[in-house]
Amino acid sequence: YEQRSFREELKKHSLVLVVSGSGKENFLKINQDVNLYLGDIEKDQILFFTSKVERKYYLQVIKGEVKINSLIL
Repeated sequence: YEQRSFREELKKHSLVLVVSGSGKENFLKINQDVNLYLGDIEKDQILFFTSKVERKYYLQVIKGEVKINSLIL
């Protein structure tokens, strides 16, 4: 069991890696092949994220809307 605040990192208004199974530092570790990002994105902000074709992605929007390419969530 781990917990950590990412409050300072979220002030940068970008995606922050918060959970990963890769064993890198500065985030929570999990024994799965997963990377979990958290973001507090401002209105009309443009954000770039490079994805890998072989990976699956899940996006949860808590408030507002997000446009990915031409798809509005």
